[in-house]
Amino acid sequence: MNDLDSPEKLICDPEGVKTTTREYFTRLYNHSRVPELPKPWLMTPSVVNVRDRVEDDPFVWPKKATLADFRALLQRGNSRHLPGPDRWEKWIIKSLSDDALALVLDLHNYQVMNSRFPGDVKDMWLTMFHKRGVCTNLSNWRGLLLSNVLANSPMAWLNCCLIQYSSEKGILPDMQVAAQPGVQTRDLMSFLAGVKCWANRHKEPVYALKHDQKKGFNYLAPEGFHDTVHSYGLLQSIIDIDRAAHKETRCFIQTAYGITVPIVVSDVNKQGGPLSPLKSTFTTSLGHYYLNDLMRNDPDALIISSSTHKRNDPHLKDDGNYLMVAMVEATDDSFLFSRSLPSLRRNTLAMERFQYVYGWMTQWSKSMACLLSATGDQPNVISLPSVTVERGVNPLIVTEHEIPLIRDELEFLRAKVDNPTACYEELRDFIETFQFPRILGRLPITLIRKIVAQNIALKCCAMLYLQPIKQSDAEALDKQIIEKVHLALGFPFRPSSRIATLPLSHHGFDFPSIERINAGIVVAGISQDLNHHIRSY
Repeated sequence: MNDLDSPEKLICDPEGVKTTTREYFTRLYNHSRVPELPKPWLMTPSVVNVRDRVEDDPFVWPKKATLADFRALLQRGNSRHLPGPDRWEKWIIKSLSDDALALVLDLHNYQVMNSRFPGDVKDMWLTMFHKRGVCTNLSNWRGLLLSNVLANSPMAWLNCCLIQYSSEKGILPDMQVAAQPGVQTRDLMSFLAGVKCWANRHKEPVYALKHDQKKGFNYLAPEGFHDTVHSYGLLQSIIDIDRAAHKETRCFIQTAYGITVPIVVSDVNKQGGPLSPLKSTFTTSLGHYYLNDLMRNDPDALIISSSTHKRNDPHLKDDGNYLMVAMVEATDDSFLFSRSLPSLRRNTLAMERFQYVYGWMTQWSKSMACLLSATGDQPNVISLPSVTVERGVNPLIVTEHEIPLIRDELEFLRAKVDNPTACYEELRDFIETFQFPRILGRLPITLIRKIVAQNIALKCCAMLYLQPIKQSDAEALDKQIIEKVHLALGFPFRPSSRIATLPLSHHGFDFPSIERINAGIVVAGISQDLNHHIRSY
């Protein structure tokens, strides 16, 4: 692997690889590098409103779990064979009898009520998986922390209780998808499609900045969640158990050459932790509310309304409704909106300072700006301000970053918004390049059907979930899949895609139908949009 300080140097010996890996994660999980800066977002009007709602009906913590609560908790999440350092298997624990499980529940409740994790129960294994780019560069890898069951269960219990309470009290902003029960990523894609349609219909130029964060949860300092707990009027006991769970934890790193000497980490918002998404979402909600309050006094704020509302000539009761859109979020992916470039620059700098205080930094090489309903000549590149992250330099000094400006296109969660043609072309290319495994002789049709269902249909379903396509294009994909099946089987006839996708009980071959999957997603999406429990959607 590449040396951390001299990337041109390649380390090959086993001990050197283990030492370099250990040093990399030690630096990655070090949160002592962020200086103290002003935090004007802690007492904004929106935050005060949330605090008032919380104080009217306070959150109860610590809270003991009953046996039924604990069984329901164990049913959540992943139950595959994935033991932590204690070798406990979650799937075995949730199968225990009531008498045996009561012993585990007593240990769980002891930790919850006392905010204490005794012994080495907090020890973790860190395993790595490659994300993208050069394999020898450690920055292209992600660390996944595997904890003991008893270290995870108190945080999972807090996460379960806090999400339910947050939903009841409306703590999180509407435009924040993560950690909101009943809100799905497709809701946000549908909302962005509405913004794009509104801009084109009203011929209003709309600027948007797509933020890309470095390293996800790893850089996020715990002070962000703790500040949010204080600002929203939640209890100090939440901070106490969070600190106890992440203070001076031994982490054993799994490498290709064995386990390293453990590193001791503190206050790590670990990838794979049960509370990590909620901590991240709560932290960014402070910035979301801060930006909303800044935009209320901005004449170039993006306000979605009818044309009659803008002319002060309402024809219907609904013409009085309007919605200000400052920011939309899906965990660590976000869009900032404004109707002018100077306004976007101000908002970008405000959010850059907010996230820098809590350890997050923008990956400017992967960020981009979009301009909807553009008129006239526009530059291909724009400059946006940020904080200065160089050591020894005041971070409040502004540094400019150039990013590409894309016209009349939004892309979120790796899908183009309101562009079914682009989605169809991507799926068509995927199916075209897909190869069935080769064996001596022909693959049996039952195996081919299972491969199509698990390797082709599931990917298509995931992409269609974010961006459905035209029904005629979905039919074309079905025909393309059956054509590949025909070539793999070597039959003298070409089966009809409609017959091939019929169930066996209807004398078909029971292959998954992209056409029916797409139609189902469309109908379910329309129903969700028309009956959404959050008004903004």
